Amino acid sequence: MLNTLSDDKPTVIGRTNKPKLAAPFQDLYILNFKNDAQWNKYKVAADALKAKYEGNKDKGDGFFDWSFDNLGECFESQYPKNSDESKVGCFYIGLNRIYDWAPEEGETLSFGCEWVVGKTGSGNLDPPFDMEMQKKVEIAAALKAYYPWTSMENNGLQPMQAIKITLNEDKLAAMNETASLDTYLDCSAYVNEKKIEDSGNANFEIRYSKDTIADE
Repeated sequence: MLNTLSDDKPTVIGRTNKPKLAAPFQDLYILNFKNDAQWNKYKVAADALKAKYEGNKDKGDGFFDWSFDNLGECFESQYPKNSDESKVGCFYIGLNRIYDWAPEEGETLSFGCEWVVGKTGSGNLDPPFDMEMQKKVEIAAALKAYYPWTSMENNGLQPMQAIKITLNEDKLAAMNETASLDTYLDCSAYVNEKKIEDSGNANFEIRYSKDTIADE
């Protein structure tokens, strides 16, 4: 007799049995303030991400709500701007839907990010950008409510942590002429401030020019 799984229950293919951190779409890994074509790809991906979560909250209690309350200004996919007056964008990270996994009782699941030198070794550790984790308290509560995940029907889509990135014009103006423009952000998942083993990192990049104009 054959045993069948619910369509909502993940098989081994297409999932892992360990927490893995990532951004939802490939085009959301780079904020390119100097290339209009790549910036437009980022905006399309941001629109697609918001659309993916539409109606998720309506499925029941504990389902993640794509809203200002959970994502701050980054909940609006049109919020990122790349103009002469303003350069601001958002990165998004989340854990995969791990079947029947959850932190131990009393443990808190969270995310953290930091500037890194990156694989090139040339990343600026003090770039002219402000990095703000949005709604950390609310996301911690959403993660606690979400895991353990058993199916799309029971739990829906996973919570997303938004990271707001804003060009700091004062820091840009004060930059040394020899300072590296290479800018990399590394994000990790933590339980009680200890990185989750084998969860991997989400590695982001920001590209810009010193004149801050979209010139390529």
